[in-house]
Amino acid sequence: MTVESAPSFVTDMTAGDGGDNMFSEWLARPTDAPSAEAKPVSVPGKPSAFAGEESVTYQTTFSDPRDGGSEAAVLELRGLYAHAEIEIAGRPLDDGSAVTQTTDDSFVVTHDAYFAPSSIPFVPAAEEENDLRITVWSPEDRFGGLYETPTIPDSEAVPGIWWECSLTACSLPAVTRIDAQPEITGEDATVHVETTVLTDGPLDDHISYSIRPHGELKTRGFMQRGAVETDTAGKTTVTHSLELHDPARWWPHELGPQNRYAIRAKLDDDEHTVTTGVVELTQQDDQLLVNGQPFVPRGVNTITTELDDIDRALSLNANFIRAPAHVLPTSFYERCDEEGLLVWQDMPLTGPGDFDVERGQTLASLLSRTRSRHPSLGVFSVHNEPVEIAPDGLGAGLLDRLRLRYRAWKASYDTGPAEEIASALAGPRPTYPVVGGPGTAENVGAYYPGWRYGTAASIETLLERYPVSLVAAYGAGTVTNGPQDVSETDSSLYERHAASVTGSQEYQQSVLETVTGHLRMEGTGAFVSTLRDIGPAGMGIYQHDGRPKPSAKSLTASFEPLQAFLRDPTPGASEVVIINDRPQGFDGELHWSAGDKQGSFDVTLPEHGVLTGEPIAISEEAESVTLRLADATSSVTNVYHLS
Repeated sequence: MTVESAPSFVTDMTAGDGGDNMFSEWLARPTDAPSAEAKPVSVPGKPSAFAGEESVTYQTTFSDPRDGGSEAAVLELRGLYAHAEIEIAGRPLDDGSAVTQTTDDSFVVTHDAYFAPSSIPFVPAAEEENDLRITVWSPEDRFGGLYETPTIPDSEAVPGIWWECSLTACSLPAVTRIDAQPEITGEDATVHVETTVLTDGPLDDHISYSIRPHGELKTRGFMQRGAVETDTAGKTTVTHSLELHDPARWWPHELGPQNRYAIRAKLDDDEHTVTTGVVELTQQDDQLLVNGQPFVPRGVNTITTELDDIDRALSLNANFIRAPAHVLPTSFYERCDEEGLLVWQDMPLTGPGDFDVERGQTLASLLSRTRSRHPSLGVFSVHNEPVEIAPDGLGAGLLDRLRLRYRAWKASYDTGPAEEIASALAGPRPTYPVVGGPGTAENVGAYYPGWRYGTAASIETLLERYPVSLVAAYGAGTVTNGPQDVSETDSSLYERHAASVTGSQEYQQSVLETVTGHLRMEGTGAFVSTLRDIGPAGMGIYQHDGRPKPSAKSLTASFEPLQAFLRDPTPGASEVVIINDRPQGFDGELHWSAGDKQGSFDVTLPEHGVLTGEPIAISEEAESVTLRLADATSSVTNVYHLS
């Protein structure tokens, strides 16, 4: 199957076991135009023909997937953006509050969180030609997040079924879902599970759980039983705590192996399996710790979610990836689990305006429940950039630098609602209520020196006045074809810095080198604004078609776990600062060259160490400075282009 819009956010592009071949052709029309001619569409997907519509109705027919040994069918929909009514020909097996029986042979289910699956058990009305109608609306609240901003084109926010649509047969009783949250308890771990069971009547039984090593992990497994009891048919959720003795920890890719465990729940002849991992993420004195080891994030923000974007992030030497104001699909998490790439997960909430705190808390609890089994889940945050810091003409001149230096931004933003929502993201992960610009009572910064204000070197002043342990977004934009690429909203920024293709790419490269270098030297977590563009203009390190920009090469060097930096890359004497984020020490040499001058000195660094070396002399004539760290087995280079 294909998605009609590109580049696409969609990654869960499977129909599921027996899924798509159970459905006839899908047709869709705007909901407010019931007499309009329905158009064939691909499901799952984002049909571009309906870009800009507030609501779209999808319809198809399906045959009964059951065989002689199955009592029920289960329709599973993932990525229902954003509020939906699903009308199915058949009889529901669950009479929850979201289910309404409309006639003797059809019923309606409502759903309102695109990042949580809608799993609907039922008995089809007929063996063939059962009707299925799904009406999807754009968000009715502030929790559309990034998809409801000008950053995202209408073609990427089409109301629809984005990630998965499957129809399967089911024997009863059955385990249909396992949500897991591991918790470190000394040398051991407790895995808290919420298991959803589907029955056709009263049940008094036990679930047999097994926790076994997954993949290449070689260690012992464990078994345990948990009771399940219900007086009625339908869905029942039971909670159990599973003990895991002396577990092998999951690590980010540069610190250790990605050890994981498979949890299997067996009830009668039915079983269901999910994977998880045991990892401890904490924060102490603004320092992130992973399994007790110091960890400085080197990350990128992604607004696209194709699995290839994970490879792009890893190729930049990133150890973290952030989803700003949108939720990543589970397939993205699963790949990050495998690759050892940590995920910073935002709530889908961004920009100014009031929002319903109680609704936010409900969504936060649901988000935590549906993603906490993934060891790659690193941190949560709630409200992204609630107040935009306007440029106010701040450019690159001396006067502009002085304005930045002496101006204190203040914003009338109340952090209380975001903090209330953050309290619902209960669990072992660090949580940041506010990601914002300078002066917005931010917990972590979204700072854009050299783009929205000041120069790239203003990052030093910003952090002095508005100190944070993490900068969640920084960077500069580029154009692919020329000024015609730019939207009216961003035109003033691009006119100032990025009018031409070559000029914009060179400027972006310069900003990233300066800001990234300073953040690395200060031990501040660094997240570049955008991994990949979604159009011909943007702040991505890659163009929308996946081709790298020149800044990709320099960022890859700046993100090396072991790297040397210049304190002041301008003519004169500049100190060399060497950063070692690795779990092993370094014993080698630093070689440098600047114009016709060169030299070297010995370097010995412990694991997670920092060394300020002797200054080097940079002449006025030098066009570049090259720093190379080398030991007996390897070397790493950092090049500064002084022009």
